[in-house]
Amino acid sequence: MNSIQNALSGIWCNPKGFKVEELRNKVFQFFFDEESDANRILQGSPWLFRNSWLILKGWERGIEIDDVGLATTLDRGSFVKVLVEMNINHPLKAGINVGSNKDGIHWIDFQYEKLPQFCYSCGLVGHAEEFCSNKNDQEANGESEDKLVGPWLRASQFGRRIPSVGPTR
Repeated sequence: MNSIQNALSGIWCNPKGFKVEELRNKVFQFFFDEESDANRILQGSPWLFRNSWLILKGWERGIEIDDVGLATTLDRGSFVKVLVEMNINHPLKAGINVGSNKDGIHWIDFQYEKLPQFCYSCGLVGHAEEFCSNKNDQEANGESEDKLVGPWLRASQFGRRIPSVGPTR
């Protein structure tokens, strides 16, 4: 437990009075002396810690540990919404493998909100498939890959805005 507390304390800029208590396997409760530290850390959630997601939720009095839900469920299943910054000179990613050999590796599909025009062939933002020079190169070389990108990458719903936690410009 001390290793988790020490590592997170460093990541979170040594919040005053920070303590960690394990409630059950992989469920922890964090304590802070200053409410401003707790709010700052909650607003930065989800965190990536030791190659695993650390998803935080504010504690409410009277709530039972079994009642704590960490993902929002819609008719399309569970999801976690994150704000990312990406290089649009690289193809969009359809998803990523997360987890570990010990706990299991799982494929996570990505969907993008407010996605501009992008190519269903090469995955680059800024042109449509019919204008893709990369597609013509692939066809000329006899390459045909299963498509990893397509209209399914566009999120069908927009969620709430996630406030930026980085420096303001």
